[in-house]
Amino acid sequence: MLRQGDISLSFGMILSVIIIAAILGVAVYVLIQFLGLKECTELGLYSRDLQTRVDSAWGADSTERQRFTGAVPSGVEKVCFGNLSAARNAPEYRELRNYQGEDVNLFFYPALDCELTAIKIEHAAARDFYCVDAVRGQATFELNKGSFEALVRVCEVGDAACRTNIFPEPQ
Repeated sequence: MLRQGDISLSFGMILSVIIIAAILGVAVYVLIQFLGLKECTELGLYSRDLQTRVDSAWGADSTERQRFTGAVPSGVEKVCFGNLSAARNAPEYRELRNYQGEDVNLFFYPALDCELTAIKIEHAAARDFYCVDAVRGQATFELNKGSFEALVRVCEVGDAACRTNIFPEPQ
């Protein structure tokens, strides 16, 4: 005889509810991890493409005003390039100071939860530490290299000082 308000669920029904909840939890976790992987992948693609363009400019006799534009994740507001020790007067980039002393020169700000937030671009240098804004998910740099220069200068677009030889000539 059933009393009013008595709910009886079988063991199989309770087990099924627990299994469904566990599957949904795992699915949400995997989705969050996948979205985080997407951001890291975009950072890796940006740095790889920039390295490819710098290598191309480095191997050429000279390069003048060559623009590089690449896609960055939506969470990135600025892409910075240069030596962090030159950024003494930039307190807004305090979280990048974690990379002080490391051999890196490309930074994504704000730092994402990814190992690729700071990267070393080979054969490239800058006069200073500077950041370019990520506009609509794109960040643009200008690449310059003179005939006898050892490194490619990575600059802000339109920086006239970047077009002059800032590195000593080989002797």
